[in-house]
Amino acid sequence: MLENWLQPTDFIKKNYNEDQIGGNTQFYNKKFPNLENMQIAIIGLTEEEANGVRIHFYPLAHHFPNLKIADLGNARKTDTNFLIPLLKELLQSQIFPILIGNDLSLIKAQQQAHKQSVKSPRNWVSIDDRVRYDANFKTGFCQIIGSQIHFSSPSEVTKVEQKGWDYLSLGKARSDLKQVEPLLRDADFLTINVAAMKAIEAPAQTASSPNGFWLEEICQLARYAGMSDKLASLGIYGFKVEGAPDRLTTQSVAQIIWYALDGFYNRKQDYPFRKNNLMEYTVAVKDHNIEITFWKSMTTARWWLQLPHKKTNVHLIPCAYEDYKLAANGEISDRLMTILRRFE
Repeated sequence: MLENWLQPTDFIKKNYNEDQIGGNTQFYNKKFPNLENMQIAIIGLTEEEANGVRIHFYPLAHHFPNLKIADLGNARKTDTNFLIPLLKELLQSQIFPILIGNDLSLIKAQQQAHKQSVKSPRNWVSIDDRVRYDANFKTGFCQIIGSQIHFSSPSEVTKVEQKGWDYLSLGKARSDLKQVEPLLRDADFLTINVAAMKAIEAPAQTASSPNGFWLEEICQLARYAGMSDKLASLGIYGFKVEGAPDRLTTQSVAQIIWYALDGFYNRKQDYPFRKNNLMEYTVAVKDHNIEITFWKSMTTARWWLQLPHKKTNVHLIPCAYEDYKLAANGEISDRLMTILRRFE
């Protein structure tokens, strides 16, 4: 069925050895891979960019024993309505798609596939160089990470704030990447605009700037996201191979994907569907007249909080140890204030 939306890639397994990612990947070349028990599917939404990334991704070292990876080739068309059923089928099959495309408009297909695959609100995390309001994303919550205010128009910022979405500036994100982890842990799907990086490390980005994340920082964020038990897809957009002065951009994207896989492989399955592996801490914040229950995972030492709003149907929300410490001292962190506004 998936073959209807995809065309084969020229990359074949025999060119790689068992110590490389390519030597442990099933390729859609002449025959479509068997997707039974498959965990990861790499798909080019635009062929030239995806092939550029493949050149640098598949020779990378393979440190993920038993991780089932398939390269399903490239989409036959880039039309949103064409891509949605492809991505929807993968999501419903519990296969994690990694999407590579040149244009930010391709994000719409990823959004809509998630909308049609689940009934509950979806959390979208967008790593981007500016605050963007996306009218296509009508239900769910969007968290923008890495925005630069000098690129963000006041009207877009106002729309995002009125929608109840949130954004974290580049400066705040870079000042302490560990504090970004709870935001990524709450994502159902992640999109990365390559323009969020410094142009010196990704010169083929479609909107280049000297400011942005360093590659090692983006890779760390990708690893945090990959470790989330909730995250169901990753899309990387915003770069064009044609006319690029060098291969730095495709090398950078290849490494971002590698670290996302590293996170995926090291998932701890501690998303708290049950609370039997959690330690409970209840804090009464008197100045705000609110009682908050915090939960600490005994497996990973990661933290969640539970709000006393029954109507939200939200059980636990990722947070950081610092949020708990501040609450215990009678203070509300910026992150917690955002969460309170989101569910008030």
